[in-house]
Formats: sequence, C-alpha cells, structure tokens
Amino acid sequence: LKNMTGEINAVYFEEVRRQAMREVSHRLGPNGDTLAVKIERCRTPEELRVALREAEKILASFLGAEYGRTFAQKIGRGLL
Repeated sequence: LKNMTGEINAVYFEEVRRQAMREVSHRLGPNGDTLAVKIERCRTPEELRVALREAEKILASFLGAEYGRTFAQKIGRGLL
C-alpha cells in the first residue's frame, strides 16, 4: 500500500479511486455523477481523502450514517 517513505503506491491509489467512483455511482445513480467526477479528478491521496470525506457525508444523508461510516472504512482505510 505504502512504500518505505510512506507514499501511497500509484496502482493502489488508482484502485481506491476507481472503487470509490463505482460505489458512489452504484449507490446514488445519476445523483452521484458530480461526486464521482470529483473523485475521478483527484490527483493526490490528500485530494482523494477530502473527496472521500465528502462522499461519506453525502452517502450518509442518502443511505444512513452507518452506511457512510462503512463506505469510509472500506474505501479509505489504506489512504490514512
């Protein structure tokens, strides 16, 4: 996941980003398009962390707080 200097592996970063986009699109449908694009445009782990926090809040508002937490733990755990 991270190299010796603590940087996120580029392949892993891309996988997390894709997984987040898929989950948002799957759970929110067209309502999630703007958020999925925002996630897709992330170029650094920090940008992705910010987008995932936003996704967590939006998913929680649509699907409940428990789902929002589950999403954040499942998708973002390797970025911390």
